[in-house]
Amino acid sequence: MTAPATITLAPEVAAFIRAQPRGLPYSALAAACLDAFGPELAPNADSIRLWWLREGDAGARDKISRDPEVAAAIRDLVGRLRPPQIMAALRARFAPQRLPSRSALYRFVDRERATAIVAEMRLDRPAIRGP
Repeated sequence: MTAPATITLAPEVAAFIRAQPRGLPYSALAAACLDAFGPELAPNADSIRLWWLREGDAGARDKISRDPEVAAAIRDLVGRLRPPQIMAALRARFAPQRLPSRSALYRFVDRERATAIVAEMRLDRPAIRGP
């Protein structure tokens, strides 16, 4: 079984699709692309679906990732404070509508810690070189 081909969209088309409301069906996205970019650049609904599943939604689901200022504040505190203390610091700094849920904060902290561990492992292990 062969892997499906990678779908590549023009950067302006990809940005346009990402900016659309999340609940739109792929057919509506295809129609909006056709109106905005014409038949030369507009992908069809199947192409948008394949692209979206592979690349379009990477890391953008959670509330924290969509708010760079909150994400930066959390990253600054990870490793120095525990998640309940991080949440208290966020409450003191940000409006309630910008605060992540407790479970979203824990997931984000876990992801940040895992990323740091992998980066540390890469620094500790020399690259394997061929002959």
